[in-house]
Formats: sequence, C-alpha cells, structure tokens
Amino acid sequence: MSKTSEKLFANMRRLVVQAVALMLLLSTIGCQKNEEFILLTVSAELNYLIQPGENPTEFIVDRQMVVSEHGSTAEQKLELNAIKGFTYEKGYEYLLKVETVNHNETRFSLIEIVSKTKKFDEETVLLNVSIDWYPYGPGGELIERLAITEVGAPVWQPGDIIGCTFIIEGFEPEHGFNYLIKVSKNIIHLSPQYGVRCLNLCSFIELISQTSKTD
Repeated sequence: MSKTSEKLFANMRRLVVQAVALMLLLSTIGCQKNEEFILLTVSAELNYLIQPGENPTEFIVDRQMVVSEHGSTAEQKLELNAIKGFTYEKGYEYLLKVETVNHNETRFSLIEIVSKTKKFDEETVLLNVSIDWYPYGPGGELIERLAITEVGAPVWQPGDIIGCTFIIEGFEPEHGFNYLIKVSKNIIHLSPQYGVRCLNLCSFIELISQTSKTD
C-alpha cells in the first residue's frame, strides 16, 4: 500500500471513529433527556374552593388536587385536569412519575403511576329528598330549595342558615315527588361568612325509591 493510500485510509478511519463517538454522545444525551422526570405525591384528600351562588342555597365548588414533589413537604394545589393522562380518584394516595409540559401553568404529563394506595372510603348515607318552596328575605319571597332529611340523623336538615346545607351532584329531582337516594357524603366546614356552618357535598350513587307526593 502506498503512503498516499495509507494516509487516506488513516483519515477515513479517524472520521469513522469520530462519527461513532458523536452518535454515542447524542444517544447518551437523548437518554438523559428521556429520563428527566418528577415524582409527585398526590394526597387522598382534595382541597375545595367554595364560592356563593346566585341565591343563598347555592354554592360553586371547585376541587383541587393537593400534590408535593416526592420527599418534599411543600404542597401545590392543582386543578383535576392539570396532569395529562391522569384521572384522580378520591380516597387514594398516588405516587406519580410525570414530566413538565408547561412550566408557566405548572402542568404535567403522566409517565407512570408508581403506586396507588387506598387511604379511606367515602361515607355513604341515605337521603330523603324533595323540592319545596321557602320564604326568604324581608319580603318573604319564595325560593326553590331542596328539602332533605338524612336517614338516621336526629334532626331534619333543610340547609337553613344555622346548620348545614347540601349539594347533591349527579341527581336532578322533580317537583311532586319524594325520593330516597343513596349518596356518598363529604362534609366541608365553612367560615361564618357563608351563612352556614358546613356544606354536605354529596355524589349520587343509587335511586332507592321514588313516590308521588299525592299518593
């Protein structure tokens, strides 16, 4: 082999070695990027933001997840849709592997549910429910309100301003009927500014019976 050929061969070999090294470097950088993730602990309890509605019996409830980076005690409040690909189930504590997709809005994308641990069952109760009219204000204006009694409770709980009021989600009663329904109940204690001591936030589970008020 001539000196020219040997030099050309050496240059080609050096270029091949450099190309392989560059490919290995890029591959390593890509793997490191893919391995960047955050471990989030999601509490079994929700945070609730309560706002008054248009009349004294209405409240607007916004639910937030309570999360913290694994190993940290600093908590964040996230909307229920803040982690793409993740569906929250109350009563369970989660450890999630996520990646940040929007730093400004603190939103994440789910990579993996590392663990899901049941912490408690929601309380279930039976409610007697109907729709009635109640006088309200100095003029005695009639407003529509739910009349509710909790089966087994010692007193009637109509949601007046000295007791607790109810929100029943997933159930729409009609005038002229009495209902017996099964719900899950979560009690949220309120400050005096809301006019009631607490909010019974209920989720409809099952219709037990429906009877006409004229029967």
